[in-house]
Amino acid sequence: MTTFTVMTWNLENLFRPSGASEPRNLEEFDQKLENLATGILQIDPDVLAVQEVGSRDAFADLQDKLEGRYAHLQLSSQPDARGIRVGFLSKLPIENSEDIVAFPSSGLPSVPGIDPAGNLDETTRPSRGALRILVKPKPDFPVHLITAHLKSKLLSFPSPSGQPGLPPMMKMSAPGLAVLPYFSVRRRWLLCASRQQRS
Repeated sequence: MTTFTVMTWNLENLFRPSGASEPRNLEEFDQKLENLATGILQIDPDVLAVQEVGSRDAFADLQDKLEGRYAHLQLSSQPDARGIRVGFLSKLPIENSEDIVAFPSSGLPSVPGIDPAGNLDETTRPSRGALRILVKPKPDFPVHLITAHLKSKLLSFPSPSGQPGLPPMMKMSAPGLAVLPYFSVRRRWLLCASRQQRS
């Protein structure tokens, strides 16, 4: 039987050195790339889904460290306010892709939340774009993959302590539930995600 492996990894702000944030210099950046490449090459997945890519150049730098194994790269065109986004590296050709910038109207078109002033509101789009790709491990076996960087506080309500919050699993599952309409029983899907945790 043919195996098909997928790995997901939050790259934790993969930016080239700028002096304003980590990595502070080229030596630290090169070490980060080496550490990432060692882990990826050891596991050797067919497709790597990533979160927190800072720039296309930094992502290409990582791709260059992977011994030519991952010829196909796709990045979301929808970064967040800090400039980070999600993406894929693949050994297999990426047949097509789609930026997911709003919750599908056919499922959960909005989710409740609290605005910065503390008022209840609804959001119809994630704060970070998700990305869907299609690959074919075998000619007759298409697989859709979605990578997302789920915001832990997308859904938050006042708690007895006066601080907004939800149990961690609810924080993570609400944005995931919002993209469920992309999944279909007639298709093969895999959702690859990381969740930002802030205290």
